Amino acid sequence: MKPFNTLVLSVLLAFALSGCGTNAEKSSEPVNGAKVSKETSNTSEKAKEEKTQPSSEENNENNSQEIEKSETNQATPPSQKDLEVLVEGVKEMRPATLKESNLGYYLYVLKNFSLESEEPNKDVLMSQFDGSFFARIEKLGEDANFDEIKKNIMKTYEGNIMAEDPKNLFQKEFHNASFFLIAESIDKKDGVKTTVMYVGKEVDGQPYLFTVFLPLKEAAEGIGPNLWAMLASLQNK
Repeated sequence: MKPFNTLVLSVLLAFALSGCGTNAEKSSEPVNGAKVSKETSNTSEKAKEEKTQPSSEENNENNSQEIEKSETNQATPPSQKDLEVLVEGVKEMRPATLKESNLGYYLYVLKNFSLESEEPNKDVLMSQFDGSFFARIEKLGEDANFDEIKKNIMKTYEGNIMAEDPKNLFQKEFHNASFFLIAESIDKKDGVKTTVMYVGKEVDGQPYLFTVFLPLKEAAEGIGPNLWAMLASLQNK
């Protein structure tokens, strides 16, 4: 467990962590002992209804606002956007291009990365320099149980995995995640160790599972922050 803890600590320090009264209704009952006539009561009720009912002009204005709000929510995001990326403690704004997934979401992709469909309900965000650095995006069912998903992932690694507070992730967009796990895998062919990070969270009410694969190579310090910045830009349609 000691080598694994050392690896996890270096990863966290490198790029994963930041470090650092209702109004009462008027009564129509007699006031001060005086009786209120039926006609007067009806007139008062009618006036009251007219006062509380919005005018046709107000209705039109409210309808226009609702339509405008609906159109705004359905509008396609801008085709280009600058993403904030933290590399070696320095914040940089890097241009990214909007991509639309067949799974029903938008994502901004930086230069030298690609977004590709992998299998049903899964996409892969991959480095074009080194394909061993990538992030898997899985769109879950609306009834997904994050507690069960977390339990199953931890069982897969048989203790060689750690649960961390999502607030430790640098990207504030993931601070409300349901879970954040860090594990380690070893390639049987070349023996290269890879840090695998799992984040389960809802985006616009839709559950997603993000899995980031970062081999223990020098490039991890530069590629890792780029992957997290792109994942944080995801918008569910």
